[in-house]
Parts: sequence; structure tokens; C-alpha cells
Amino acid sequence: MAHFDKKRRYKWVYNPYPDFNPKQIIGKRDDEINQNKGTEQLMLMKKQVIETGSSNRKTISFTVADTDRTYDVVINPVFDQKGEVIGGTSAAFDITEQAVENDIE
Repeated sequence: MAHFDKKRRYKWVYNPYPDFNPKQIIGKRDDEINQNKGTEQLMLMKKQVIETGSSNRKTISFTVADTDRTYDVVINPVFDQKGEVIGGTSAAFDITEQAVENDIE
């Protein structure tokens, strides 16, 4: 789980991928941490949530530390008291084993 601001920079991270230290992630965007097709999809999802104020869910595959992983990613907007989107909350569930069994990409 993580919280990010309108600029898609991490504000809070819980239980990141083992190769990432939360202190190294805070204040950064995904594309400053890792660059691949999955990262691009995640950045686009976050942008859409911020722009529309609607939740988004997608299966995304990433290569992290030379390992291919597949995640069920859910992103929800976070609103201020005026109803303006100020960022989002994301959760990524590792479904690599299920994806391999069902040939999901």
C-alpha cells in the first residue's frame, strides 16, 4: 500500500517490494525508481485517477530486480475537504503464481 500526491510522488509506503527501502521511495515517482512497461502503465493509471477522481484497477506485470512479477493493482483517489483530488492510495497484490497458471500477461 502507498499514498501519493497529485504529482504522483510517494508520501507514505507500507510493505514495499523487498528490494526497495521505503526511505528511498518517499518523495519519488515510480519512473524515478524503476523504468519498464509496467511502470509506464502504473504512472498512467495514477494520472487517470487524479484527473477523473475515479478508482482504477488493472493487472500489470513488472520486472523488478531481474524478476518478472504480476500484480493486481487498485488505485483510489484521495480528496480534500472541498472534494478536490489531492492524490491517491494504491495497493498492489502479487498474483504472479495465478497469472502463470492462467497465462495472464
